[in-house]
Amino acid sequence: MNNKITKILKQTYSYFLIALFSVIPFWNTGTKGLMERTDADFPLVPISNLHSQLYVWYDKVTMGYDVSSAFLSQLPFYSLLAILSKIGLPLPIIERLWFFLGLFLAGVFSFHLNHYLTKNRLTSILGSLFYIFNPVIMHLLSQGEHVLIMCYAFAPIFLLLSIKAFDTKQLKFAFYIALLSIFAAITSVPTLVINFLPCMLYIFFSAFKKENRLFALKFFSSLLSLLFIFNAWWFIPGVLSLSGNAQIEDINRMWLINWKTISASASYFYALIAAGVPRAILGSVLSLALIVCTIITVTLVFFFSKRTSENHRKISFFLLLLLFSLLFAVGDKGIWGDAQQFMMMKISQLQMFRNPYKFAQITMLCYTVMTSLSLSYLINLTKKNNFKAIILAFYVFLLLFANKPILSGNLEGFLEPVSIPNEYYDLNEYIKNNSTTEGILILPQEEWLSKYSWTTYDMP
Repeated sequence: MNNKITKILKQTYSYFLIALFSVIPFWNTGTKGLMERTDADFPLVPISNLHSQLYVWYDKVTMGYDVSSAFLSQLPFYSLLAILSKIGLPLPIIERLWFFLGLFLAGVFSFHLNHYLTKNRLTSILGSLFYIFNPVIMHLLSQGEHVLIMCYAFAPIFLLLSIKAFDTKQLKFAFYIALLSIFAAITSVPTLVINFLPCMLYIFFSAFKKENRLFALKFFSSLLSLLFIFNAWWFIPGVLSLSGNAQIEDINRMWLINWKTISASASYFYALIAAGVPRAILGSVLSLALIVCTIITVTLVFFFSKRTSENHRKISFFLLLLLFSLLFAVGDKGIWGDAQQFMMMKISQLQMFRNPYKFAQITMLCYTVMTSLSLSYLINLTKKNNFKAIILAFYVFLLLFANKPILSGNLEGFLEPVSIPNEYYDLNEYIKNNSTTEGILILPQEEWLSKYSWTTYDMP
């Protein structure tokens, strides 16, 4: 009984630390105004927004546009926002709770993945800290990718359940993954696919072992079937919508140019430290590079010195997964850049991978596990607690220094909240109460990453 209580207390303590880490990226944004205003819009009127998503055509803006497939998978997200808004929570508080939930789940799921592999609670927590404090998170926060953070959070649990499935030879884990996929699907399809890749690659990796092949086939077929059943309600309309453009080469060429433009700023060095755009908000590149090189080196040492370890095959998988993510994260500079370019011209659906930096999310998944493994290996080399404390403290110092913009609580100004003028909500009420056939022409034309001063009263 005492052991059970102790275990619960330790688990609670771990979750509490992860919750504290999850608040740090936006602790200095206050409670007023919206942080989210760039790529993925945060609904300004959640209830009206949900109502508009229930129809196949939205006719209120310009000439109208099709909403039958583009946002269908996000209905659970929009429904949750509408419920929270209905019970009276202010929109800025809802937004911050959503950011917190995404970061918290990222920390918790990566912690459980690390703990399952290392059996060391402290190094698992520190490994999960890397999954919350890194350039990918800074990139997603600064670019306004609130839904992508949530999908990013689910990648570790998908992989953990796959590993457990092969360790126990139980198909029930396919059901758990498919069930969780409903919640992860609120983001864009490409990010969902990319975050499923480690899970799928682990299945194929495990199948190289003869005794795993039959189970791998059963697990893979079960997982695909369940994923389709649980997500067919949004997946089928999405595929039908995309398939209509399959032969339009002009559209394919446009996305290809977009892919090559983003790839132009990529390099193997920046892919190694997962540095995306903008790089202006990166902390210490030297510290980040030192951490990355150290954990890769220590992981390799552990890999070659512990060949009899039960985790030996799993470590080799993460090393291969890291290499896979780096090759794709550099875009057209990769060894199969020409092949990717050819396929993107022929298959419109591959436009979803037009931003190679999204593969850096897999890189971070590898690093969080390798960090936990490396720290566990290093502290087990010495019996002196003082040396162990120095190793762990030095790692935390380097990680925080490498990601110091996160410590500012607003990414050094990138998360400066913007107040929405009351005139916007007044206009929304007028439109809602005066149903007409007219549409709305938005001026000035909306531009990505634009920042507008709404009225003289809202200017600083």
